[in-house]
Amino acid sequence: MISREGRKEHKNTPMRSLRSFAANLFMNAFNLVESVEQRFATAGIDNAKRVAEELVAHVLNCKPLEIYLRNDPLPPEDLQTLEKLA
Repeated sequence: MISREGRKEHKNTPMRSLRSFAANLFMNAFNLVESVEQRFATAGIDNAKRVAEELVAHVLNCKPLEIYLRNDPLPPEDLQTLEKLA
């Protein structure tokens, strides 16, 4: 399904684990921020995108802006760490 903003939405994405999401899709840091943001927004967290960026940056040991400069696949251990935190 395509949202109004042009983003592809996955049915039941907030309910799926990040690990299964990563297994079905090439997961880079940008995709990961979107997934965590969606999870946080569903949970009612204010500023879900900013909180997701901060959390992903913490796990990747970088600044939030640097997330968008990365284009490499994420190591499985980073995905597991983020899954525990999110």
